[in-house]
Amino acid sequence: PGLYTVILSNACGTVTSSNAVEVISGQAPVVPTIQHTGPMTFCEGGSVTLTTPPQQGALYSWFVNGQLLPLSTYSIQATIGGSYTVSVSNACDTLTSATSVNVVVNPLPPAVQISPAGSHNLCLGESLELSIPVTPAVSYQWKLGNNPAGPNSNVFNASAEGEYRIILANTCGTTPSLNTVFLNVDSLLPATPSITPQPGTALCPGGYVLLNAAPVPYQIFSWFLDGVQIPNQINPVFQATEWGVYTVRGENACGISEFSDTVSTGPGEAPDSFIIYSPGTEIFCENDSLILTAQVEFGVSVRWYKDGEFLEEGPSQIAVYQGGVYSADCWNGCGEADGTNTLTVTMLPAPEQPAITEENGLLVSSVAGELQWLDSLMVPLDGENGQTLLPFYDGNYYVEITGDDGCVSLSEPYLYLVNAIKGVLIKGVSVFPNPADSYCVVTLPIRSEGKIIQLFSVDGKLIREYLAGSGRTTVTLNFDDVSEGLYLIRFDGVSERLIIRRK
Repeated sequence: PGLYTVILSNACGTVTSSNAVEVISGQAPVVPTIQHTGPMTFCEGGSVTLTTPPQQGALYSWFVNGQLLPLSTYSIQATIGGSYTVSVSNACDTLTSATSVNVVVNPLPPAVQISPAGSHNLCLGESLELSIPVTPAVSYQWKLGNNPAGPNSNVFNASAEGEYRIILANTCGTTPSLNTVFLNVDSLLPATPSITPQPGTALCPGGYVLLNAAPVPYQIFSWFLDGVQIPNQINPVFQATEWGVYTVRGENACGISEFSDTVSTGPGEAPDSFIIYSPGTEIFCENDSLILTAQVEFGVSVRWYKDGEFLEEGPSQIAVYQGGVYSADCWNGCGEADGTNTLTVTMLPAPEQPAITEENGLLVSSVAGELQWLDSLMVPLDGENGQTLLPFYDGNYYVEITGDDGCVSLSEPYLYLVNAIKGVLIKGVSVFPNPADSYCVVTLPIRSEGKIIQLFSVDGKLIREYLAGSGRTTVTLNFDDVSEGLYLIRFDGVSERLIIRRK
């Protein structure tokens, strides 16, 4: 042991190392032992503190069932069951505890799935066997809604309507099932359904008629065409695409209803003549759009054109963004409507979109004209129709311009942050209140007597001067006759914004 240095020598002299290394003698660690604080058997989610006596300069390694844990302190929180040991290491040796300690973690009941899953229909007097896998060392509680419903068993015969679940319990707690099962209980055969065709029974090739039976909860339907059941059709609405005689029957857990009255579909006719129109006007602005509507019947397809060029086919309503002559014709599987409808649409030019900039605390519109400033909620600001705006609040601001034809262009939002808040200090000066109504008080540093406080407009015009009196540290600035707006208070070569706003 000792403090080591090294000296280098040659014919020109000697040099001693700039640093020294200390070597100390150590001892092997003491064989560790393990103590615990709290019970060694607990439920899932609990823990026990395991500790080995700390040793100077030692490193600690904890193991459970021989697997190294990512813990390197002399005390740990054990949360999983198993056999724990600890090793203590230093430069001289590594020693492992001679004995291990066993931690037992009792689990909560497992989460299980009820079978059969889903919703089921029963007729009054029937029952459905619900079950879960047998689970050791737990008790079972079946529930219908929030009420106990069945015995302490993994199997239960359910017959009442409602939502079923099961809760498993042991000494560590309870666990609900992963799913619930709903039973619908019917007491009568389904009523005979009736069919409503929409829009009617005329059916053109390529088209369809909607056949509607009134829906009934937990009831399925069977559709028939010319007495033959149509496969895989169980909903109360059916899309008929063929000519023939249609009927339907309802089915629930108690049985099957009688057949409905028949509905016959047959040949239809070509579409009637129609018109195209836009609501109110055929004139719109450049940055807007116009909706055109073809007044056609159900199941009719529309072809749209602009200046004789095909646009699209299908919808009876389209949005247009350009002026021109728009036309439409329509057809169904039975033929085309007579004639073609036209509508001339005029697009008016929009004024130039304004841009907002900030100059000396004012918002400035890049264009002049019939302007309106708006707040962040797009609400017009009363009386704010000039090319500039003095904002009093933080937020987004907009400006819109209305052209000679009534078209409007809206600017992009401009985020304005008011920089004058009460309590702002500049070189030991405070201004309060700010914003102010008819006066504010300026607090000055000591020995400011004889100095001048100046009030400027944002365009640099001197409005008023105030003199700091002898022995005073506050000066009241009165401005009853000064207009609302943004101003600058200047003192000792530094300026601060001041907002004057009348209450």
